[in-house]
Amino acid sequence: MMKTLSLILLALPVAACTVGPTGTEPVQAGSDDGSNAGTGQPLPTGGDTHVTVDTTWSSTMAITGSVVIDAGATVTVSAGTVLSFATGGTLTINGTLDVQGVKGNTVTFKPATGANFNDIAIAGTMKLAYVESTGGGFQIQSTGTAMITDSRFSQAAGDLVVMSGGTISFMYSQVGLDAATGDTTHCDLHFGGTDPKITASHSNFRTSSYGVMFYAGQNADFTYTNWLNNGINVDGTPGAVTGDFSNSYFMGAAPIGNSYTLTNVSTTTMVPTCTGTNDAICAGVR
Repeated sequence: MMKTLSLILLALPVAACTVGPTGTEPVQAGSDDGSNAGTGQPLPTGGDTHVTVDTTWSSTMAITGSVVIDAGATVTVSAGTVLSFATGGTLTINGTLDVQGVKGNTVTFKPATGANFNDIAIAGTMKLAYVESTGGGFQIQSTGTAMITDSRFSQAAGDLVVMSGGTISFMYSQVGLDAATGDTTHCDLHFGGTDPKITASHSNFRTSSYGVMFYAGQNADFTYTNWLNNGINVDGTPGAVTGDFSNSYFMGAAPIGNSYTLTNVSTTTMVPTCTGTNDAICAGVR
Protein backbone atom coordinates (compact mmCIF):
# COMPACT_ATOMS: atom_id res chain seq x y z
CA MET A 1 0.00 0.00 0.00
CA MET A 2 2.79 2.46 0.93
CA LYS A 3 4.62 1.65 -2.30
CA THR A 4 1.47 2.31 -4.34
CA LEU A 5 0.84 5.65 -2.57
CA SER A 6 4.42 6.76 -3.22
CA LEU A 7 4.05 6.07 -6.92
CA ILE A 8 0.84 8.08 -7.06
CA LEU A 9 2.47 11.08 -5.34
CA LEU A 10 5.43 11.00 -7.71
CA ALA A 11 3.07 11.05 -10.67
CA LEU A 12 1.30 14.25 -9.58
CA PRO A 13 2.28 17.41 -11.55
CA VAL A 14 4.44 20.02 -9.81
CA ALA A 15 3.50 23.69 -10.30
CA ALA A 16 5.36 26.89 -9.38
CA CYS A 17 3.28 29.17 -7.17
CA THR A 18 3.31 32.72 -5.94
CA VAL A 19 1.52 34.35 -3.02
CA GLY A 20 -2.13 34.95 -3.83
CA PRO A 21 -4.54 37.74 -2.92
CA THR A 22 -5.14 36.46 0.62
CA GLY A 23 -1.43 36.08 1.34
CA THR A 24 -1.85 32.30 1.80
CA GLU A 25 -3.76 31.06 -1.23
CA PRO A 26 -1.38 29.87 -3.97
CA VAL A 27 -1.85 31.27 -7.47
CA GLN A 28 -0.53 29.46 -10.52
CA ALA A 29 2.48 31.28 -11.93
CA GLY A 30 3.88 31.11 -15.42
CA SER A 31 1.08 30.09 -17.79
CA ASP A 32 -1.71 31.92 -15.90
CA ASP A 33 0.29 35.13 -15.39
CA GLY A 34 1.57 35.00 -18.94
CA SER A 35 -1.75 34.34 -20.65
CA ASN A 36 -3.72 36.91 -18.66
CA ALA A 37 -1.11 39.63 -19.08
CA GLY A 38 -0.48 38.76 -22.71
CA THR A 39 -4.09 39.36 -23.63
CA GLY A 40 -4.06 42.75 -21.93
CA GLN A 41 -6.31 41.70 -19.06
CA PRO A 42 -5.86 43.20 -15.57
CA LEU A 43 -3.34 41.46 -13.35
CA PRO A 44 -4.68 39.59 -10.29
CA THR A 45 -6.03 42.00 -7.67
CA GLY A 46 -4.00 42.54 -4.50
CA GLY A 47 -1.39 40.30 -2.97
CA ASP A 48 1.89 39.42 -4.68
CA THR A 49 2.10 38.61 -8.38
CA HIS A 50 5.40 37.29 -9.70
CA VAL A 51 5.97 37.26 -13.45
CA THR A 52 8.24 34.27 -13.93
CA VAL A 53 8.16 33.73 -17.71
CA ASP A 54 8.53 36.01 -20.74
CA THR A 55 5.26 37.89 -21.15
CA THR A 56 3.72 40.60 -23.33
CA TRP A 57 1.49 43.31 -21.88
CA SER A 58 -0.93 45.21 -24.09
CA SER A 59 -4.17 47.20 -23.94
CA THR A 60 -4.69 48.47 -20.35
CA MET A 61 -2.77 46.80 -17.55
CA ALA A 62 -4.04 47.49 -14.01
CA ILE A 63 -1.28 47.34 -11.39
CA THR A 64 -3.38 46.90 -8.25
CA GLY A 65 -1.06 44.99 -5.91
CA SER A 66 2.61 44.08 -5.72
CA VAL A 67 3.88 43.04 -9.15
CA VAL A 68 7.43 41.66 -9.39
CA ILE A 69 9.17 40.81 -12.65
CA ASP A 70 11.46 38.03 -11.53
CA ALA A 71 15.10 37.69 -12.58
CA GLY A 72 15.31 35.91 -15.92
CA ALA A 73 11.83 37.02 -17.05
CA THR A 74 11.17 39.76 -19.64
CA VAL A 75 7.94 41.73 -19.85
CA THR A 76 7.50 43.38 -23.24
CA VAL A 77 5.01 46.28 -23.28
CA SER A 78 3.44 46.91 -26.67
CA ALA A 79 2.98 50.35 -28.20
CA GLY A 80 -0.27 51.99 -27.13
CA THR A 81 -0.47 50.16 -23.79
CA VAL A 82 -1.63 51.97 -20.64
CA LEU A 83 -0.12 50.98 -17.30
CA SER A 84 -2.61 52.13 -14.67
CA PHE A 85 -1.29 52.09 -11.08
CA ALA A 86 -3.74 51.80 -8.18
CA THR A 87 -2.93 53.55 -4.90
CA GLY A 88 -1.39 50.40 -3.44
CA GLY A 89 0.10 49.15 -6.71
CA THR A 90 3.84 48.60 -6.93
CA LEU A 91 6.11 47.38 -9.71
CA THR A 92 9.54 45.89 -9.00
CA ILE A 93 11.88 44.96 -11.84
CA ASN A 94 14.32 42.19 -11.02
CA GLY A 95 14.27 40.88 -14.57
CA THR A 96 13.61 43.08 -17.62
CA LEU A 97 10.84 45.53 -18.50
CA ASP A 98 11.03 46.42 -22.20
CA VAL A 99 8.56 49.19 -23.10
CA GLN A 100 8.28 49.51 -26.87
CA GLY A 101 6.35 52.69 -27.57
CA VAL A 102 6.79 54.32 -30.97
CA LYS A 103 6.37 57.84 -32.25
CA GLY A 104 2.65 58.53 -32.56
CA ASN A 105 1.73 55.48 -30.45
CA THR A 106 3.25 55.98 -27.01
CA VAL A 107 2.93 53.90 -23.84
CA THR A 108 1.26 55.65 -20.89
CA PHE A 109 2.14 55.34 -17.19
CA LYS A 110 -0.45 56.96 -14.94
CA PRO A 111 -2.22 56.70 -11.58
CA ALA A 112 -5.61 54.98 -11.65
CA THR A 113 -6.94 57.63 -9.27
CA GLY A 114 -5.44 60.70 -7.65
CA ALA A 115 -2.29 62.50 -8.70
CA ASN A 116 0.52 60.00 -8.07
CA PHE A 117 1.61 56.36 -8.11
CA ASN A 118 4.38 54.52 -6.27
CA ASP A 119 7.90 54.70 -7.67
CA ILE A 120 8.99 51.82 -9.89
CA ALA A 121 11.90 49.93 -8.30
CA ILE A 122 14.67 48.86 -10.69
CA ALA A 123 17.13 46.16 -9.63
CA GLY A 124 17.25 44.56 -13.08
CA THR A 125 16.85 46.29 -16.47
CA MET A 126 14.25 48.80 -17.62
CA LYS A 127 14.05 50.00 -21.23
CA LEU A 128 11.63 52.83 -22.05
CA ALA A 129 10.95 54.21 -25.53
CA TYR A 130 8.23 56.76 -26.26
CA VAL A 131 6.61 56.75 -22.82
CA GLU A 132 4.31 59.44 -21.42
CA SER A 133 4.47 59.21 -17.63
CA THR A 134 2.54 61.37 -15.19
CA GLY A 135 2.67 61.14 -11.41
CA GLY A 136 5.33 58.52 -10.73
CA GLY A 137 9.09 58.06 -10.40
CA PHE A 138 11.90 55.54 -10.49
CA GLN A 139 14.28 54.13 -7.87
CA ILE A 140 17.43 52.68 -9.45
CA GLN A 141 19.31 50.28 -7.18
CA SER A 142 23.00 49.42 -7.33
CA THR A 143 22.32 46.48 -9.65
CA GLY A 144 19.79 48.35 -11.80
CA THR A 145 20.05 49.66 -15.35
CA ALA A 146 17.62 52.17 -16.90
CA MET A 147 17.70 53.03 -20.61
CA ILE A 148 15.26 55.82 -21.44
CA THR A 149 14.73 57.49 -24.82
CA ASP A 150 12.12 59.73 -26.45
CA SER A 151 9.92 59.95 -23.34
CA ARG A 152 8.19 62.64 -21.26
CA PHE A 153 7.77 62.75 -17.48
CA SER A 154 6.02 65.18 -15.14
CA GLN A 155 4.13 65.64 -11.87
CA ALA A 156 6.16 63.25 -9.71
CA ALA A 157 5.37 63.42 -5.99
CA GLY A 158 9.07 63.96 -5.19
CA ASP A 159 12.23 63.26 -7.19
CA LEU A 160 11.63 61.65 -10.58
CA VAL A 161 14.78 59.49 -10.72
CA VAL A 162 16.72 58.51 -7.61
CA MET A 163 19.91 56.46 -8.09
CA SER A 164 21.74 54.64 -5.32
CA GLY A 165 24.26 53.29 -7.80
CA GLY A 166 23.59 51.43 -11.03
CA THR A 167 23.49 52.77 -14.60
CA ILE A 168 21.25 55.23 -16.38
CA SER A 169 21.06 56.38 -20.00
CA PHE A 170 18.47 59.18 -20.28
CA MET A 171 18.44 60.61 -23.80
CA TYR A 172 16.15 62.58 -26.13
CA SER A 173 13.59 63.01 -23.39
CA GLN A 174 12.01 65.64 -21.15
CA VAL A 175 11.21 66.05 -17.48
CA GLY A 176 8.75 68.80 -16.64
CA LEU A 177 6.04 70.79 -18.33
CA ASP A 178 6.27 72.96 -21.42
CA ALA A 179 4.73 75.76 -19.38
CA ALA A 180 7.06 77.75 -17.14
CA THR A 181 5.45 76.54 -13.90
CA GLY A 182 3.09 73.93 -12.51
CA ASP A 183 5.17 70.75 -12.25
CA THR A 184 5.21 69.08 -8.82
CA THR A 185 8.50 67.23 -9.45
CA HIS A 186 11.03 68.25 -6.82
CA CYS A 187 14.20 67.05 -8.54
CA ASP A 188 14.43 65.63 -12.05
CA LEU A 189 17.52 63.51 -11.37
CA HIS A 190 18.98 62.64 -7.96
CA PHE A 191 22.30 60.82 -8.10
CA GLY A 192 23.82 59.21 -5.01
CA GLY A 193 25.14 55.89 -3.80
CA THR A 194 28.36 54.29 -4.97
CA ASP A 195 29.72 55.17 -8.41
CA PRO A 196 26.53 55.54 -10.49
CA LYS A 197 27.12 55.48 -14.27
CA ILE A 198 25.32 58.48 -15.77
CA THR A 199 24.35 59.62 -19.25
CA ALA A 200 21.66 62.33 -19.27
CA SER A 201 22.08 64.11 -22.58
CA HIS A 202 20.09 65.56 -25.48
CA SER A 203 17.20 66.25 -23.10
CA ASN A 204 15.16 69.02 -21.47
CA PHE A 205 15.09 69.33 -17.67
CA ARG A 206 12.59 71.97 -16.67
CA THR A 207 10.10 73.42 -14.16
CA SER A 208 11.43 71.60 -11.07
CA SER A 209 12.92 72.79 -7.82
CA TYR A 210 16.19 71.11 -8.87
CA GLY A 211 17.26 69.99 -12.32
CA VAL A 212 19.82 67.56 -10.91
CA MET A 213 21.14 66.71 -7.46
CA PHE A 214 24.58 65.56 -8.55
CA TYR A 215 26.02 64.01 -5.39
CA ALA A 216 27.78 60.96 -6.84
CA GLY A 217 29.21 59.95 -10.18
CA GLN A 218 32.33 60.37 -12.31
CA ASN A 219 32.56 61.41 -15.97
CA ALA A 220 28.80 61.92 -16.24
CA ASP A 221 27.53 63.03 -19.65
CA PHE A 222 25.07 65.97 -19.56
CA THR A 223 25.91 67.33 -23.01
CA TYR A 224 23.45 68.99 -25.43
CA THR A 225 20.82 69.60 -22.80
CA ASN A 226 18.46 72.48 -21.96
CA TRP A 227 17.96 73.47 -18.30
CA LEU A 228 14.84 75.62 -18.05
CA ASN A 229 12.76 77.25 -15.30
CA ASN A 230 14.32 75.24 -12.48
CA GLY A 231 14.84 76.73 -9.04
CA ILE A 232 18.41 75.40 -9.14
CA ASN A 233 19.75 73.79 -12.30
CA VAL A 234 22.67 71.81 -10.86
CA ASP A 235 23.22 71.16 -7.16
CA GLY A 236 26.47 69.25 -7.08
CA THR A 237 29.33 68.26 -4.86
CA PRO A 238 32.39 69.77 -6.59
CA GLY A 239 35.48 67.66 -6.03
CA ALA A 240 33.43 64.53 -5.40
CA VAL A 241 31.81 64.36 -8.85
CA THR A 242 32.83 65.09 -12.43
CA GLY A 243 30.57 65.79 -15.39
CA ASP A 244 30.51 67.24 -18.88
CA PHE A 245 27.84 69.91 -19.48
CA SER A 246 29.26 71.09 -22.81
CA ASN A 247 27.03 72.44 -25.59
CA SER A 248 24.15 72.97 -23.16
CA TYR A 249 21.85 75.88 -22.37
CA PHE A 250 21.13 77.17 -18.88
CA MET A 251 18.27 79.51 -18.11
CA GLY A 252 19.73 81.32 -15.15
CA ALA A 253 23.03 80.20 -13.70
CA ALA A 254 25.29 77.60 -15.25
CA PRO A 255 27.15 75.32 -12.82
CA ILE A 256 30.47 76.57 -11.48
CA GLY A 257 33.48 74.48 -10.52
CA ASN A 258 36.54 72.72 -11.85
CA SER A 259 34.71 69.39 -11.55
CA TYR A 260 32.66 70.33 -14.60
CA THR A 261 33.51 70.58 -18.29
CA LEU A 262 31.66 73.62 -19.63
CA THR A 263 32.75 73.99 -23.27
CA ASN A 264 30.38 76.07 -25.42
CA VAL A 265 27.83 76.53 -22.63
CA SER A 266 25.22 79.25 -23.27
CA THR A 267 22.81 81.27 -21.16
CA THR A 268 21.26 82.90 -24.25
CA THR A 269 20.80 80.26 -26.96
CA MET A 270 18.90 77.00 -26.44
CA VAL A 271 19.94 73.65 -27.83
CA PRO A 272 17.77 73.14 -30.95
CA THR A 273 14.56 71.09 -30.84
CA CYS A 274 14.94 67.63 -32.35
CA THR A 275 13.56 67.32 -35.87
CA GLY A 276 14.62 63.79 -36.72
CA THR A 277 17.49 65.03 -38.86
CA ASN A 278 19.67 66.76 -36.24
CA ASP A 279 20.13 64.09 -33.56
CA ALA A 280 23.79 64.99 -32.95
CA ILE A 281 23.04 68.55 -31.79
CA CYS A 282 19.41 68.55 -30.54
CA ALA A 283 17.55 68.18 -27.25
CA GLY A 284 14.14 66.68 -26.48
CA VAL A 285 11.87 63.97 -27.84
CA ARG A 286 12.50 63.18 -31.51
